[in-house]
Amino acid sequence: MNILETDDEDRYLKVSGIGRDRVGIVHKVANVISSHGGNIILQQTMRVAGDFGLILIATFKKDDQEGLEKTIESLKGDVIGEEFVLLPRETSSRTFAEQVEGGIPYFIDVYGLDQTGIVQAITLILFQFGINLESMSAEVLHDPFSGTKRFSARFSIMVPPDLDMEGFEAELRLVGDTNGLDVILRRQ
Repeated sequence: MNILETDDEDRYLKVSGIGRDRVGIVHKVANVISSHGGNIILQQTMRVAGDFGLILIATFKKDDQEGLEKTIESLKGDVIGEEFVLLPRETSSRTFAEQVEGGIPYFIDVYGLDQTGIVQAITLILFQFGINLESMSAEVLHDPFSGTKRFSARFSIMVPPDLDMEGFEAELRLVGDTNGLDVILRRQ
């Protein structure tokens, strides 16, 4: 059984958080959840420019409303300390299970000279074609010899099975050609 396939026997907590990175963030959140009877079933974290972000899903027994409510109240407090914000909320399995159904996973890799609007141009195409962005990472690095700013990004997307792939690929090529970028679409 996929971890996101559920049987409505549990209550669900979704926690999002972001703030200044420091040691022990995940431990403190996990400790609060565990101490009130919860179990983390899904978690993603990342660190960018000195900040740390997390999103997690935890389950509580269906009849444990008190444990869930105490966890939410505790996480709304000052568990992590200043400069870190947590948003805990009860959710339904439907809010995350629907996102993993259907579609074909692809990567879009983008390389070239840095310029304003690259992310906006790619995400506009995704929006226009109804494609879900699963994750994205991007960075700008300086070429060691010329000092030129070079952009690179990877977009992980979920393509609907009935998508007009020729039209989608043509739009990506147009962005690449217009902006002097290498835009590479490949199946994961």
